[in-house]
Amino acid sequence: MKIIIMSTFYKKGGAELQAGFEKNVLTSSGIEVKYLTFDPELDSGETKENGHKNFAGRYSGCSRIIRNSIIDWRLYGRLKKYLDYERPDMIHLHNITYAFNTIALACKGYYAVQTIHDYSVVCPDGGRCVLPNGKACKGRHFAKCMQLCFSGHSRDRVKLMYRSVIRGISRMFRKQCINLLISPSSRLQKYLLREGYRAAVIHNMLDIQEFQSFKKRGSSPKVLFYYGAVRKDKGILELLEAFKDAEPDGLILRIAGKADDEIKQEFFSLVKECAAEYAGYLDYGQVIHELETVFSVIIPSACMDNYPNVALEGFLTECVVCGSSRGGIPELVADRNLLFDVNRKQDIIRVIRYIEKMDEEQKILICRKQKQSFYDNNSPEVFLKQFTALINDGA
Repeated sequence: MKIIIMSTFYKKGGAELQAGFEKNVLTSSGIEVKYLTFDPELDSGETKENGHKNFAGRYSGCSRIIRNSIIDWRLYGRLKKYLDYERPDMIHLHNITYAFNTIALACKGYYAVQTIHDYSVVCPDGGRCVLPNGKACKGRHFAKCMQLCFSGHSRDRVKLMYRSVIRGISRMFRKQCINLLISPSSRLQKYLLREGYRAAVIHNMLDIQEFQSFKKRGSSPKVLFYYGAVRKDKGILELLEAFKDAEPDGLILRIAGKADDEIKQEFFSLVKECAAEYAGYLDYGQVIHELETVFSVIIPSACMDNYPNVALEGFLTECVVCGSSRGGIPELVADRNLLFDVNRKQDIIRVIRYIEKMDEEQKILICRKQKQSFYDNNSPEVFLKQFTALINDGA
């Protein structure tokens, strides 16, 4: 059996992490795996590990925009020739942000699936899927997008029109060339079905081997930890405002991640006001080490997050996971008291104080429930069983 996994980037974020986990799990089960990337930071033909090849690289942002708008027949010919030589039983696309239409067309005739890692397929506003009033949106409706989200600056309207046209063309190729979409969350699956796609749910997994050397240490005072992109749509400013007003005793807010220029000034001002700790950017290994002394992980997303790996990492590292009631986050949080409306400061404060007062017995019960959820839904064994069932369906 042979599977080809494709992703634009070799290493970038959660989607690329999932592609890497998948390659390792399938390879260890005896399945032959080829891993193709289209990473602009690597040379064409460069390999980073056994079975990997960077199929196209060292291109500019302008080149990416052009190739997202047309069919690159040269790339199509090279990729088609490669696929016809390898003859895979399945092609699995992850985040393809370069020449998607060309790549999808080359996959036509093979059993091809794509994991959708965010809401950008159903939302031209960068996948945020949130209305200007802060409420969750039900997905793409072109006229309403123009009316509600891009009714101001003409440059924004041009940007939306471009994105909408590109996504419209990609939607056509996706429906014609990709047999099935995979959603890590049930929430996004509903959006995909509404758009007329065939969609199934396979939850994200984590490679347990990454946590073999993990050792939990005490957290006194308690640490409430946010890590990831420090952007406006991640709800970080709302979290800081709520933490400042909550004035919790014996609870530290620690933040790790690169601060976006758009909110940098306001972010650092709030960090100082509420005496939060800012650790800067941490790589994956540093984050796992940091979780050794963390009591609770918080995911305050204002955007529609799909199925964040942060929660799964919290499960395996015995951290109480809490977060906003957006996207797939409610499917992960074990205790409903740990969910909040990110648009209501008092609701965030309620959860902060709930964590502040949580005793060790409560924490143990929640962590036990979280870990069981992981082994029921997110272990490599569960993923392998569900994924091989998909392969057999396509055979």
